[in-house]
Amino acid sequence: MIVSENRIKLKISLIFIPVAFFSYIFHEFGHWIIGEILGNNMALRLISVNPKYGDYIENTDFYVICGGVIFTVLLIIIFWFIIEKYKVIYAYPIVFFNFFFLASPLMTRFELQDLAKISAFFNVGKYTIALIVLIPLLLITWRASHVLKLNYKIIIICLIASIICSFIVSLTDVLLFYDFYKQIYE
Repeated sequence: MIVSENRIKLKISLIFIPVAFFSYIFHEFGHWIIGEILGNNMALRLISVNPKYGDYIENTDFYVICGGVIFTVLLIIIFWFIIEKYKVIYAYPIVFFNFFFLASPLMTRFELQDLAKISAFFNVGKYTIALIVLIPLLLITWRASHVLKLNYKIIIICLIASIICSFIVSLTDVLLFYDFYKQIYE
């Protein structure tokens, strides 16, 4: 029993690496596709999207911001349904990581993040939209944990894997787009 539990912990931990890359790309693709549909000529990187030249076309930036959040929420909901129907533990990292992905900006420069920008657009409190979005996603993540009967050790492993993989994705982005960042900070 211990061997199989340790094997599951290792497999889940390793799944977070491709899940993290896929999740970031999928989120940014949400921004990109909405921007392109609205007529912006968009540039897509691993952890960011912006118009290639200048600013967004007038009155489209809000929708572009919402695109990434909507894609991420849909990803969580789809994989939650998979967990509910098929009880597949390997779908859990997608639910957990994407919740972590949307919630982690609460611990950093939050005002630069999507949920804060949406709150600013509606002129409501800085954390209002974040709470409206994250509380149901927390409940979905908790429900997925409950359905799969995951113990706190596996959830802690998921948290640690999420932190490490977010760092790896961010570092990869900087290495891949070094020239882009160099131009910005010069």
